[in-house]
Amino acid sequence: MKEIFVFCLIFFCCSSFGQEYDSLFGKEFENTIVSNQFTYKNSIEFEFFGHGFLYSFDYERLLFNSDRFKTLGQIGIAYYPKSTGIIPLWIPIMINQLYSFNKHHIEIGLGQIIFNDQTPEGFNDYKLFGGFKIGYRFQKPKSRFLLKAAFMPIIDYWDKIEQKNNTIELHPSGGLTLGFNF
Repeated sequence: MKEIFVFCLIFFCCSSFGQEYDSLFGKEFENTIVSNQFTYKNSIEFEFFGHGFLYSFDYERLLFNSDRFKTLGQIGIAYYPKSTGIIPLWIPIMINQLYSFNKHHIEIGLGQIIFNDQTPEGFNDYKLFGGFKIGYRFQKPKSRFLLKAAFMPIIDYWDKIEQKNNTIELHPSGGLTLGFNF
């Protein structure tokens, strides 16, 4: 009886506190399910070219997070001094959809670019451009950093509406974005 008790005690201790081990491959079992959901929901980004013309600082928020599909809202700002001759203020606002393959993502986005120009009389004149994006995004699900490259045309339709002109101008542009997730 004493031997059975000792045997049961040793068996219980070994099975309770031991680790599972795969004797065929010589490594431990992974009991976790791999998830492709992003860990961090916010990011700040610096975009070269793209919807801010030469640059923009952007904030992006994760709105929907699943393994395969992710939806993000994005707002940015770019400011240029009057001496540059560029429209002084650009504010791109986008909704982006990601189709995920672990750390590789296809990104498609649609939005508006609010900009502030001045009339010849010196008054502020706010107008809208359309924005579209399709590109590649590299971001590991648990990483703090991201990299994006995309085709981002700017669609000039505002003056066409005011002039009742049916032609819309498409200004092709590409962009490269570096970001930090938090």
